[in-house]
Amino acid sequence: MTGGSAGGGGYNFQAYVIAFVSAYVLAGRRLAWLHHQLGKPDIPVAVGAETGGPGDDVQIDLGFFKFEAQAKKGLRVGPRLDETIDRFGRALAADLSSRGVIVVDQTTSHPAVKDQLRIDLQRLRDGRDDDLKEVTIRVLGRLAALNVSNPKEVASRISVVYLDLEESGGAHSEVAQVLLRDRLEKRLGRPPRMVNVERVAEMRAQGRSWRQISRELRVGVGTAREAFARRAKNLSAMEHENA
Repeated sequence: MTGGSAGGGGYNFQAYVIAFVSAYVLAGRRLAWLHHQLGKPDIPVAVGAETGGPGDDVQIDLGFFKFEAQAKKGLRVGPRLDETIDRFGRALAADLSSRGVIVVDQTTSHPAVKDQLRIDLQRLRDGRDDDLKEVTIRVLGRLAALNVSNPKEVASRISVVYLDLEESGGAHSEVAQVLLRDRLEKRLGRPPRMVNVERVAEMRAQGRSWRQISRELRVGVGTAREAFARRAKNLSAMEHENA
């Protein structure tokens, strides 16, 4: 649900961003979006949508700090970027502790936004304002038009983050899935690995050691031994029934 006026795919991208952050909430891992600015790990504890704030699309709660994000699929230099900067500009000028994040998709957003603006905003945070790109000059112009007292300072509190959240195996989608899988395994236990027990029996009959079996079948020694013991028990039970 985002991209605001982008509709369609934009709404899906907002949902993907919320799902991505939710995975980090469940895993208790830091996003690495604002940790340098805040001086603390930015580990989310909750995420909300359509909050009515300057980000509107997504609100992320770190426990000690909340910030808003706008999720923008296919963002380019133009009216949609201007609208986003205007919304953040007014809010950040009114609250000097606030931060705003523009989340763009890696594949369809223009390099001027996901690369040039992202890097320039970081450089402003580092106190450098030399050799700014055209897109950044445009952003500073929008902020100046809002009559904020220090456009560069306000701009330095806006961050651009790009995510690859495509349905067909985007890199950041896979990261979120790994985090969720690890979290579930810690809570519920790792699912047992399937063992070819007949192959274990064959290898034992050949005089192979448990360590050799473990290495070849890529299972733990204990797992292989347990599978072999269950097979022996089942065979014994079948022989008893047929006796």
